[in-house]
Amino acid sequence: MDILQAIAAHRKELIVFFLCALSGIGTVYAQQNGVDGPINWDITGGVLTISGNGDMPDYDATRPAPWAEHVDEITSIEIDNGVTSIGASAFNFFTKLTSITIPASVTSIGNFAFYRSGLLSIIIPESVTFVGYLVFGGCTAMTSISVAAGNTEYSSENGVLFNSDKTTLVAFPSGITNIYVIPESVEIIGPGSFWENQLAVVILPSSLLSISENSFRLSENLVSIFIPSSVESIGDYAFLDCFALTNVIIPASVKNIGRGIFNGCKQLSNIVNAGRTPQILPHAIFNETDVFHNTCTLWVPPASVNAYKTATEWKEFKNIFSGISLDKEEIYLFPGATETLTATIHTPLINVFSTASVWTIENKPSVVTWTIFSPTFSQVTAVGQGTNKISVFVGGMMEATCTVTVIEEGTSSIEGTVRYDGEEPVTVYLYMKDPKDIEQLSLTKANPKIVGGYVLLAKTTPKANGQYSFENLPEGTYRIDVEIDGIESELSPEVNISVGETRSGINFAVFGNTIVPEPITGTDELYYAGLNIYPNPFSGLLRIEGAEGTQLRIFAADGKQVHVQTVTGFSETIHLEHLPAGLYIIGLENNGRIKTVKVIKNSCYAY
Repeated sequence: MDILQAIAAHRKELIVFFLCALSGIGTVYAQQNGVDGPINWDITGGVLTISGNGDMPDYDATRPAPWAEHVDEITSIEIDNGVTSIGASAFNFFTKLTSITIPASVTSIGNFAFYRSGLLSIIIPESVTFVGYLVFGGCTAMTSISVAAGNTEYSSENGVLFNSDKTTLVAFPSGITNIYVIPESVEIIGPGSFWENQLAVVILPSSLLSISENSFRLSENLVSIFIPSSVESIGDYAFLDCFALTNVIIPASVKNIGRGIFNGCKQLSNIVNAGRTPQILPHAIFNETDVFHNTCTLWVPPASVNAYKTATEWKEFKNIFSGISLDKEEIYLFPGATETLTATIHTPLINVFSTASVWTIENKPSVVTWTIFSPTFSQVTAVGQGTNKISVFVGGMMEATCTVTVIEEGTSSIEGTVRYDGEEPVTVYLYMKDPKDIEQLSLTKANPKIVGGYVLLAKTTPKANGQYSFENLPEGTYRIDVEIDGIESELSPEVNISVGETRSGINFAVFGNTIVPEPITGTDELYYAGLNIYPNPFSGLLRIEGAEGTQLRIFAADGKQVHVQTVTGFSETIHLEHLPAGLYIIGLENNGRIKTVKVIKNSCYAY
């Protein structure tokens, strides 16, 4: 064949070549059609047509689709009837592709088939019974996935792909932005279903049981996620590289947490985990290179803080705090007494559930009644002997509990006087020894105040003349304390009362900046026949005789304790040369009995 014959034989191809070159389109490929297994393909004017009978082969990085070299040409795809499947990775990264027509003969769409393609929408025919993993992942322009009527495996609603009964969300079009509310029927968020979406907010349904692996991976706009209390498991890498994610709330229902679920979540600052028992984490939830353990706060139930601080992986968090708390965890009351309860909802819960706290109480009206004033404030009134538990829940997921114990009313009483001329309010507190198994109570609880086995039971305000009283007390051992703003105080010695007994003379006096119990009258007064404290006034040394076995404390006029020691001998010398001149109060205590003596120090020494 000579050159003219060759030109004539390829006249059509040459014309196309020169037209394309003149129009600036670029290179024209030598072949734009072919055969791959049972299918034929052809590209004309940016349209890829696939025909034949049977399954399209699966493709991957080692065996790409034969039309992949024309990725920049193809804008639409038409598949003819007879083709029974769309192969894996058949059209992934086809960013110019905007539309496709799928015939009724297709029954399956393979993994990654349209991954990160430019598809705007798609209609899945009724014949399709299988849609693979990440078929539409990263299709950031896609706003609708529709399913033809009659499909028995899949359905769609508002452009989102579900299984037929909408219990599994299969794929979410990444082109939908801002907010999406998942239907209440959904129990499973499928693997990779929200991959690389553009949503800022996703509302999960109360029906949800499982969040699968990679579900929200690369959701770069997602700021926070509240997982409902129905969810039991979170799969591997569920929130990987959610760069804007700041707050996550995990309910107590979650028992299984996958590896690396928060890898790459650079802005994560709060994780609320309502699980009372820390979930077992066989793998880290962060990468080893992540530093979020140092900056992210883990909020957990009040009673579980220590458990998380010692649990594998969870203990790596540097900041672990209680997510909700009550100002009192134990209350002891006599019948008729009242006490308030205040709940504190800590960040970030307060931002999510500012008014969503719910109070609950065991139904024991014969023990206590109560009044709810607000979502965070209530009042308890004691009725009769027994124990009742009161709880406050936040968002139905995190709980703080207070146990109220009502002590049986008695016939005894304690009374006394607080000698104070100031204008600050005065409160007198009653403590009882062992109202129940005190040894089982934690000394770190905010309330009741527990001092040496004594539990705060009641409080009262003295009359104008300073007199106070506690009545209807059961037989037992008590101590009294007085509170005045800005003034330190000491508890009284033990007061033992029997049935029907009234104990009076439990008095207090204010010396400078300290409230000091006065000697208790009757058999509880400290008395030694040979007690002698001299000289008085003294200059530097003070001698004490007849006080063997007592605890000695010395207070300045402003109430500040300036000296303390145990008197071990019948006669001892106390070195007080360092003290300035002035009035001092000496307190001697032995077995709960106390004796106070006033002494004066002069300005010069005498030996």
